[in-house]
Formats: sequence, structure tokens, C-alpha cells
Amino acid sequence: MALDLQQQEEMEEVKRVWHSWLKWVVLFLVVLACLYLGHKAWRDYQKNKNEEATDLLVQFQSLMEQSQQAEAMGVLKTLQEDYANTMPATIATSAIGTLSFYSNQFEDASRHFQWIYDHQKDKFVKAMTITDLAKIKMQQKKFDEALALLDEKTEADLQFLFEDLKGDIYMAKGEEATAQKAYDKAISLLPEPNEVITEEDIAQVRTQIEAKKIIQIPKI
Repeated sequence: MALDLQQQEEMEEVKRVWHSWLKWVVLFLVVLACLYLGHKAWRDYQKNKNEEATDLLVQFQSLMEQSQQAEAMGVLKTLQEDYANTMPATIATSAIGTLSFYSNQFEDASRHFQWIYDHQKDKFVKAMTITDLAKIKMQQKKFDEALALLDEKTEADLQFLFEDLKGDIYMAKGEEATAQKAYDKAISLLPEPNEVITEEDIAQVRTQIEAKKIIQIPKI
């Protein structure tokens, strides 16, 4: 009987602790567990999606090498519709966009690079895509539209790319003084050496921009 009484007292103590704070600790742990499992499931899902997209990219590249462009475009359509947020979809779309650009199919190239801009969240890729779109506008002699694209803010380490291209566009317009200012600003914004860009790389970029200040770029 004494043992039963002791057990009853312990049970009452457990109930008291549960109602005071333990239930919140357990609830918190349950929430954490759900978040972890949800994150793991999403990560596994994304991993599988990326693996599937990579397989499709390999297939796309193989078809392009075999000059089977119609079949390759079918694979690209699948990548864009089912794997839009993956890097393989971006790579394949960029390949077709670049091919269209150098084939002087500027509207088609613009459509592909615009797709990348709309679907890719990576800031570096977005910055590169903006420059691609601006170059297309430049080739179409839509200089003001090209400059408007380059007014978009980007990462500080990438801003020099925009200013450098602005210089090219102003030079193509025949506004050499404005072009010189853009080139100077590009040089002033060159990033410091880091784990990606070496001091030698930066020196080469600076030399190339300085050369454009001297060499006359013919108007488009």
C-alpha cells in the first residue's frame, strides 16, 4: 500500500511537471523533428531532381554533339518544364541561347536568356544573364534598353562587369567621353583578390579595360 502511495505521488509529480513546462519541451522537440524530417525529405527530393536533371543534361549534350537539335530541344523542354530551378536546366538553356546569339537569331537568344533570368536565383548566374541580355540588345542597336538592363543592382564584386559593358555600349553609340567614364568606374570597382579571383586575374581584367579606353571600338 505504501508502495502504491509512493507511485501515486510520483505520478502526480510527473503530471505537475508536464503541465508546467515539460509539455512545451516535448512540443518543441516534436516541431524540431518535423522540421528536420521535412528538410531531409526536401533535400533528398532536390538531390533526386538534380540527379535526374544532370542525366538529362548529358543526354542533351550528346544529342547536340550528334547534330540532333530537334531531339535536343525536346530534352531542353523537359528540363525547363520539370526541372526549372536546377543548374542543368540553366546550362542547357544557356547553350541554346549562345548558339542562337552567334547565329544572329537575337530574338530567340533573348527569349532563352530571359528564361534563365526568370528561373535562376543564383546571383552570379543572374548577373551573367543580365550582361548576355544587354549584349543582345546592343547587337540589335537597342542601346537604351541595354543600358537600362545594366542599371539593375548586383553584387558589389560583380558591378564592374556592368560598368565595363556600359562602356562598350556608349562606345558603340559614339559617346566616347561617357564610355571613358564607365571604363574608369569599372576599374575602380574591380574586386580584391579572393579564393576565386587571383591578383593576376584582376590585373589582366584591368589591362583589358585600359586597352579599350585607347582602342576605338567601331560603331555597330
